[in-house]
Amino acid sequence: MIIYCLKKDGSRFDRIAHIPTGCTIYWLRNFSIIRKLTIRPECVELAVTGKGDFYALSAGRLWLMNKGKRKFTELFKLLHYGFGDQGIRNTGILNYDDGTIYLGEYFENKKRDAVKIYKYQINQTP
Repeated sequence: MIIYCLKKDGSRFDRIAHIPTGCTIYWLRNFSIIRKLTIRPECVELAVTGKGDFYALSAGRLWLMNKGKRKFTELFKLLHYGFGDQGIRNTGILNYDDGTIYLGEYFENKKRDAVKIYKYQINQTP
């Protein structure tokens, strides 16, 4: 949940930011003991654009931290996220051409409903 960065030719990692989980019960997933007890790891995915902006998916929400900033802002929330659904899986977020972020939903889906692929245009409303 914490981002560290090693600068080119650097010798130590610097703490950059903390990826938020939002003000929900899922905030408890910040703690490893809760993740172990519930057998629910927090699936955090991160994409960094060529411009240096950070996009992260945590607690079913897409977050943005612009280059040079130290705090994330929430962009939008996935429809399927909760106690049985992780939101996305590993490598579930993609930075395409520094102008578009794609992410795919991952959920139990017993009814075999359509699964959404979200497209977020940078600097636009999702």
